Amino acid sequence: ELGAGSFAEYLDLAERRDDERTKFISALTTNVTDFFREPYHFEALEQLLPELTKGRDGLSVWSSACSTGEEPWSIAMTIAQAQPSVPWKVLATDIDEQVLASAKEGAYPVERAKSVSANLLERYFQRDRTFQNVRVRSELRQHLYFGQLNLLEPWPMKGLFDVIFCRNVLIYFDGETRARVVARMANQLRVGGVLMLGHSEALLGALPTLEPCGKTTFRRISPRGAS
Repeated sequence: ELGAGSFAEYLDLAERRDDERTKFISALTTNVTDFFREPYHFEALEQLLPELTKGRDGLSVWSSACSTGEEPWSIAMTIAQAQPSVPWKVLATDIDEQVLASAKEGAYPVERAKSVSANLLERYFQRDRTFQNVRVRSELRQHLYFGQLNLLEPWPMKGLFDVIFCRNVLIYFDGETRARVVARMANQLRVGGVLMLGHSEALLGALPTLEPCGKTTFRRISPRGAS
């Protein structure tokens, strides 16, 4: 499209132009997702909510590779349905600005929402006049925050999370990078918080601050000897 004579020439152009770099990243990233994908994680989240919110004044969840938004909106529906007694928020990030814009919009063809139950669809989505598309209601929107983020670069968040979803992302990294990202995420969790990984992902080597607490689900603990 740009008339570049070689891959090297195009890469040089993408590095110099922010708009082309955004398109380049979007073309390379994989954005396969669905509402309530790998449902056991949402079931686990619902079961863990009383423990995660006990004695606390808020709940904070991070969807670290949100793609077009089905994951963070599924998280939001799960929490809203459980009716926690504390305020809650979900941070949704992705490296791809184009899918992030779609996630923030929260609008989908009805076919894309087929894995959402009828009562959740009725409660948390509104249909357009054609009944072919749905859009997330403001009841959920007020709890979600979106931002562009590269997992391999510095993270701007200063607070700790109660839950981090990092699913089906680590499979695209080499072993050393996977271990580094998981260690950083463990440090981004409060003690007692949980990290949820994809069904085909596993921790490489033991981390002293994480222990298994379910299917590809890990709880943040204090390392032995720490007070």
